[in-house]
Amino acid sequence: HTLPRLVAVTVRTDQPINLVSAFEEPIVPDTEKHTGIAPASVRRLAHEQLTAVRAWGNKPAFAAHCHTLAPEHRETAAALEEAFGRARAFDEVLSDLRTHLTGGDAR
Repeated sequence: HTLPRLVAVTVRTDQPINLVSAFEEPIVPDTEKHTGIAPASVRRLAHEQLTAVRAWGNKPAFAAHCHTLAPEHRETAAALEEAFGRARAFDEVLSDLRTHLTGGDAR
């Protein structure tokens, strides 16, 4: 099994938001940089999240993410941080999500 490059979670108190429109146009691998489609996919998802929040004011009550992007993808990591908050280890994402859902204070 292949581990994911990104796990992002948002919790909303108003309505679900579908971010699938980030992928209406196909993502083409960058053959010059040999980066595949993961970095571009992650950037699109982050952009779609930010667009939804800015356009509709639907800021999530909780957002978190974990990624395995290589250090050379600093701009992509920065876009993720803007959209979903600081990067966390996966177990921290789960712990903070559990805390949020059970009424405690998440980081």
